[in-house]
Amino acid sequence: MTRSARACGVLAISVALVLTACSSAGPEPAPTRTPAPVPSSPRPEPGPSYVAIGDSYTAGGLIGSFQPDGLLCQRSTENYPSLVAEALDLTLTDVSCGGASSADVLQAGRGLPAQIDAVTEQSKVVTVSVGGNDFGLYGNLIGTCPNVSKPGAPGAPCRDLIATDVGSAIPAIGKKIGTVLDAVRTKAPRAEILVVGYPRLMPRSGTCKNAPYAKGDLAWLSSVESDLSAAMASAAASAGVAFVPMHARSKGHDLCSGDAAWVNGLEPPTGDGAFLHPNAAGEKAMADAVAKELEKAGN
Repeated sequence: MTRSARACGVLAISVALVLTACSSAGPEPAPTRTPAPVPSSPRPEPGPSYVAIGDSYTAGGLIGSFQPDGLLCQRSTENYPSLVAEALDLTLTDVSCGGASSADVLQAGRGLPAQIDAVTEQSKVVTVSVGGNDFGLYGNLIGTCPNVSKPGAPGAPCRDLIATDVGSAIPAIGKKIGTVLDAVRTKAPRAEILVVGYPRLMPRSGTCKNAPYAKGDLAWLSSVESDLSAAMASAAASAGVAFVPMHARSKGHDLCSGDAAWVNGLEPPTGDGAFLHPNAAGEKAMADAVAKELEKAGN
């Protein structure tokens, strides 16, 4: 082979190697593209504002779990305001608190702001359930009576001890509730306001192991509950707002009603409410009654 032929062969091999190297590197990567932004789903509009004012019967302490900010006041995630808000798609501000009185609604105390502070012009629904702690009413009925009134005792020893104080407290409680309602109406002139009564504790007649009182005291205690309900209804009527009569609605669901009871006796099951307070069934019954009233009003 001539020198020129060998040179041509080397050149051909060199070209072939270069082409092979280029082809083994693969095609050039495609230019990167920034993906188009995915439109985010719009946040759902919050439901109308609902403010729940109340005491332990509203807070529902010891039923299920506490609301994230509700430990101090023992506000349950299964109390009637929570159930109403869920059923009617309302945005709830629950300021109910165990032990609250009408004074706690109107002014700061016990390290807490006044409950009325939660009510604004934007509030569309406000429920009010207070009065039982005014003038120590339920403190006497729940705290004093079990100590002085025992099953089988003659007469009505608790009535004999505190009837005068209780009798003067009932009309005064009605006036205090009226003052609360006036304050709510002033702050929320367009809100639907409901006064929610207390469910019945004591049977209208008879006795049971959940109500360890003298028979005469049971009849008297039942009449006190009825008088309180009437005072709340009167305050609501005077203020021109709706009243939810839970005392009347809970006939047949008192603490002597067994599995049908909406309230607990002195030894409640764990996780189902405090003694002589609504249980989960009672809070649901209150929620159903409130929701029905609001639906009737067009909310």
